[in-house]
Amino acid sequence: MVCERALAASSLTVPSHASLMTSRFVRGHSVGHLNGASRLGEEPTLARLLRREGYETAAFVSNGVLDRKVGLDAGFDRYDDSLPDAEENRPEIFERVADRTTNLALAWLSETR
Repeated sequence: MVCERALAASSLTVPSHASLMTSRFVRGHSVGHLNGASRLGEEPTLARLLRREGYETAAFVSNGVLDRKVGLDAGFDRYDDSLPDAEENRPEIFERVADRTTNLALAWLSETR
C-alpha cells in the first residue's frame, strides 16, 4: 500500500501514539500536547477494545518516552518497554535498536499462535 498523504497527529511521540491508540485528536485525549508529562487515562484504546473481544495483545517499544509510565500500556497483555541500550550519542538516554525489538515481537507472535 502506498499512502501519498499521511499526517501525524503531533510532532511529539507520546501524543501522536496516544492519538493512534485512541483515534482522537491530541486535544481529545488525556495526554494532550505533553510528551510524557501526563498519562493516558481511561479512554477506550485499540488495545483495550481488542482485549475485550478476546484478542491477545502485545506491544514492544524501542523509545524511552513510550515507557509504561505514560499509560500507553493500557489494554496490552504484554507491554515490553525494557530498554537495555544507551544511545551512542546520548549515553543518558536508553533505547532498544529496531532489530532487537522486531525479534522480540516475532518471538511473541510465534509463541501465541
